[in-house]
Amino acid sequence: MNADTKRPKRQRRTKHNLTLQDYMTKHSPLKAGLKVTDEDENLEDVNQITRRIYLGNVQSAKSKKFFEDKKITAVLNCTKDIPNTFSKKDVEYMRIPVDDSLKERDFELMYKYMPVICEFIHKHADIQKNNILVHCAMGRERSAIAVAAYFVCKHRMTPHDACKYVMDKRPEAFWYGKSVNFDQALNRYYKDIKKRT
Repeated sequence: MNADTKRPKRQRRTKHNLTLQDYMTKHSPLKAGLKVTDEDENLEDVNQITRRIYLGNVQSAKSKKFFEDKKITAVLNCTKDIPNTFSKKDVEYMRIPVDDSLKERDFELMYKYMPVICEFIHKHADIQKNNILVHCAMGRERSAIAVAAYFVCKHRMTPHDACKYVMDKRPEAFWYGKSVNFDQALNRYYKDIKKRT
């Protein structure tokens, strides 16, 4: 067989008879442009959680229109690498450099940051009465747990009630309730608060 008549290379197939590439496109958030399920077709970049707290994704974090319309003056950036887009303007940023890796070190890091997260949100939303955006890449895990931690700390909610409240306001939080990646950090933080009160 010469080079011109070579058989096309066979693609590996999964158990569902899809090529591996098709499978990855269908099931990987990154390969699929962050669209994972049909529910995601109506994914909002940001949702209002309380009068002054907004929970969003990377798109909301770089939207000048959103910042101007909602008068955002503080941002809790729950990522290691997404830029603080408006840091040269009158916007105060705090970065929580945690990965959503499901690794123990990230659970531990999120737990350690929870008191600081709560104070930052409380300072801007409750004391200064300013509007704050809490975001991560997709607005589903890190930023959602940060807002839940605030409710646990400042509003004395249980972890379950805090997560449910966040999901009521942003349905795609915690992957539509299917996965709370940092639940052990939140439960531990809740126990710390209970010991102090």
